Amino acid sequence: MKEKLITTFGWFGAVLYYFILMTIVIMPFLMIDLNFWIECILMVVYFLLPITTLIFWIWGLVCTIMGPQDILAIIYYILFAVLALPYIVLTLISLFTPHK
Repeated sequence: MKEKLITTFGWFGAVLYYFILMTIVIMPFLMIDLNFWIECILMVVYFLLPITTLIFWIWGLVCTIMGPQDILAIIYYILFAVLALPYIVLTLISLFTPHK
């Protein structure tokens, strides 16, 4: 996707790609809404332990459902459906599939 954006839009495509990437990374922490320093510590955990990605996305979903339903919540629901939900489904399928 990065190459496609860069070849199509040039340097603006690169900026757009990194903006989308940062939005995807920061979105669960925007919805969890903790103290700034606690969020910084959790972001370090997020990057050091990849398995926690799923935990933070589900935690963010719970906080989004309990919070105000605004445009940010709608964006989170869409990102959750596109990014986290397939990961959850594939993980559950691989856990319950018998291996030979």
